[in-house]
Parts: sequence; C-alpha cells; structure tokens
Amino acid sequence: MKTNGKLSKPLAFFSIGVRSRLGRRFKRMILFGSQARGDAHPQSDYDCLIVVDRMSDRVNDRIDETAGETLCRYGIVVSAFPISEAAIKRQRYSPLLINVAKEGILL
Repeated sequence: MKTNGKLSKPLAFFSIGVRSRLGRRFKRMILFGSQARGDAHPQSDYDCLIVVDRMSDRVNDRIDETAGETLCRYGIVVSAFPISEAAIKRQRYSPLLINVAKEGILL
C-alpha cells in the first residue's frame, strides 16, 4: 500500500476532522478508487476506508458529520466506508477490501 504525503484541501479537511472526532477509536484511513488511481474527474468523489477499533452508531454519525461538512465547505463528496479491525480480518476476501489493498493509499 502506498502512502500519500500531500493531500488536497477537501481530503485533508476530512481526514483531520475524522481523526479529531474519533480520537483513539481511529486506526487508519485509506484512499481508494479513482482518486487513488489518478484517473479521477473534477467532480469525482473521494472513496475512503476508515478503520476503527470497533463500530458504533456514534462512530458512523461522526464520520457522516465530517463528510457533510466537507461537502458544504468544498462541494466535494466523500464516500466513507467505516469498518472495524475485526471485520477486516473476517472479511479479508471481500471484493471491496481486495480492491482497497490493491490500489489504496494510506493517509
């Protein structure tokens, strides 16, 4: 998996907001999809897998709030896919997780 040293303003805003709101529950964030591959169009969304220690309604709400703020501020959609560390281990053969492992960029 690659790492990205420079983030766009909307992605940096989203990443900082999620990390701040989730605190210790946040484990890592991985950008995937067209933005990670480099074939995005100007209106392409940002696909982000957000790994947390465990899922809850509160985690989902905080991520959704940050995605909404990103949309309002920058007009850019962030499609967030929160998942627990345990679910990643259980679902390691899911097409989504295989795709993230293939093209993902650790933020």
